[in-house]
Parts: sequence; structure tokens; C-alpha cells
Amino acid sequence: MLQRKEVIGSDGIFGCLLAVIAWKDMRTEKIPDRWTAAVLALGVCKTVGSPDGMAGFAGFFFPAMILALAALWKPGSIGGGDVKLMAAGGLYLGIGRATAGFCLGILISGGYAAVLLALGRIRRGSRVPIGPFLCAGLGSALVAGEQILLWFMQM
Repeated sequence: MLQRKEVIGSDGIFGCLLAVIAWKDMRTEKIPDRWTAAVLALGVCKTVGSPDGMAGFAGFFFPAMILALAALWKPGSIGGGDVKLMAAGGLYLGIGRATAGFCLGILISGGYAAVLLALGRIRRGSRVPIGPFLCAGLGSALVAGEQILLWFMQM
């Protein structure tokens, strides 16, 4: 459970930044670097000197690396802003919660795309911004990361 007021405050700032990033990506299909940099700075402040610092650094690399590999595998499928968002959010949340948020965000975005396909609103190969869904996943993992991980492991 959260005990320190400064941690609660940083979690609130993290949630607000995710909301702004999701809104910007929905409107423009771009994630401005200044917002990702703010998440990164928050993650650095939380991680440096923390006993769980290595989990933060692992969270920085693992989910973002998966997105980066997907972007390299199929150019144009994943934007650089999405990769940077996952790296910064992973640093803040740590490896466990970042992985849970990443998986949940990808699952929600896939479901959203499937519904749009079924309704005929998009075609196969259409672009759907995943930043808002990654933000939703990261925000959910902030609140219930361990439960989300357990849910995925039971699937």
C-alpha cells in the first residue's frame, strides 16, 4: 500500500501526464516529446536511490524493446512516441507493473481495432493510435499491476 505522501503525489502527476498524452495522441496521432520527457523525469526521480531501482531500469527496457522490435519488423506500425512512452512509463512503474500495463494496453487496443473492423469503420492495415491504450494500461497497472499480472498468468 502507498504510505508516503510524496509517492501519492507523484502517482497523481503520473496519471495526469498519461491522460494528457492519451488525449494528444487521440487528436494528433503524435505523442509530443515534452510530455514523454516529463514522465521520464518523474521515473528518474522515483527510481534513482530507490531500493527497487533495478526493477525500474528493467521496466525502462523490456516493454519498450518489444515495441521497438515490432516497429522494426513492420515499419510504420508503431510510432517512436509509443516506444518512448513505454520506456518512460516502464521506468516509473518498474518491470512487473510496466509489463502488466503494456500487455493490457495492447489487449485493449487489439479489441478496439477488432470492433472497428467489425463495424466497417476501418480496413485491415488502417492506422489506430495505440498511445491512448498504452496510457490506459499503464494507468491501470499503477493501481492494480499485481492483479493484472496474475490475471494474465491465469489465461
